Amino acid sequence: MGIGFGLDDWGKPIIGIEITLENCEDFFIPYECIENMWTKGSNVFCSLQRDHIFQNVTVDEFFISFKNMDGIKPSENWSSAFLNRVLFSQDITQIHIVYVDGTKEWFCVPWGDDDSCNINSLQINKVSEKGMFEITISKLKDK
Repeated sequence: MGIGFGLDDWGKPIIGIEITLENCEDFFIPYECIENMWTKGSNVFCSLQRDHIFQNVTVDEFFISFKNMDGIKPSENWSSAFLNRVLFSQDITQIHIVYVDGTKEWFCVPWGDDDSCNINSLQINKVSEKGMFEITISKLKDK
């Protein structure tokens, strides 16, 4: 299963992504707010339960940088500001790519083996030299 990122020539166009945190809090990030996003490596786990197949994709590394944060909205059940929430608790668990046609593709990000359920030591948040907020979540040693 490939994970594309909405460039017309490379895959389906997107309207944005949803970032899911450990407590199931979601934030929708419109495509216009994203400067860059990529993943490295993927592992697919499939299981058969009764008459259904379930597939779980986990990437080895996830990176996103933001042009601006003005359009980022929490799901209707939460009121936290995205930047404050992500900086306070480094606990991103899933990324959902939302396509223009309404379909979604999702994957899990790596989580540190010895981490609590609230903090992922593999998640690094920083402001780049250009002043953009960046998030990297990686189990690769050369991050």
